[in-house]
Amino acid sequence: MVADGRQGVGQAAKKQDDPAPAPPQAGHQEDEQNLEELADDRAGYRPAEPDGLVAARLRAAYNLPTMSQPRNNRRDALACIAEGLARKALRGDHNKAGADLTQILSHFTRKNPEVGFDWCAAFVYHCCVKAGFVIPARYPEPVRYSFAAVPAWLQWAKLPGHRFYFSARNHAFSPCRGDVVVFDNLLGNGRHDHIGIILSVKGGELVTAEGCVANVSGVFRRPRGPRVRGYIRIPNDYHCVHNAPADRLVMP
Repeated sequence: MVADGRQGVGQAAKKQDDPAPAPPQAGHQEDEQNLEELADDRAGYRPAEPDGLVAARLRAAYNLPTMSQPRNNRRDALACIAEGLARKALRGDHNKAGADLTQILSHFTRKNPEVGFDWCAAFVYHCCVKAGFVIPARYPEPVRYSFAAVPAWLQWAKLPGHRFYFSARNHAFSPCRGDVVVFDNLLGNGRHDHIGIILSVKGGELVTAEGCVANVSGVFRRPRGPRVRGYIRIPNDYHCVHNAPADRLVMP
């Protein structure tokens, strides 16, 4: 079931109480074993297996439609993984943590492991790692946050050596499956307050996989309107060689 973002995120899941301010944006057993068998190692791939084959196996595991994509398309695998996880309706507890989010939050050190944070960006990061992108949980300076925060994605994608951020106002750029999308004020929290992964583009709408919408993951239809800030297209062969010191991997 695809939730309609135009009708308000409340339709996707019941909003849970959040007694404490969250940092910057940052059970379900069915099919879990299938996902872990396909993507249990750190990169989410068996090293000798071409990316295209992994994406096909992920589609089969989740009964997803077959896509016409070139081989070695890691962004296609990213979309497959994101959709599979989003459709599980992963739910955080009242502390935005809990069993459903254990793996998603595990990339980021927290002072109290029973207390989480707004996890939309962590959801995107987790999917990227499972898809085989090698990205540290916190990129070195000048990126100021870990990838549990939406601003980190913007800062990282705009680095001079990267430049794979594209403003929504850039009409020469056409978003597509596997791109990351950044929103402004989608959840009422101001600039770059939410992030997701594009599954498809249908006219004036984006179909996206997102985490932490009312503390639940889901698949949504989002209008390509003023609340879309821009897009990040990670190169299929992207491999970060930098690693931040472990003591810097604290959220955010």
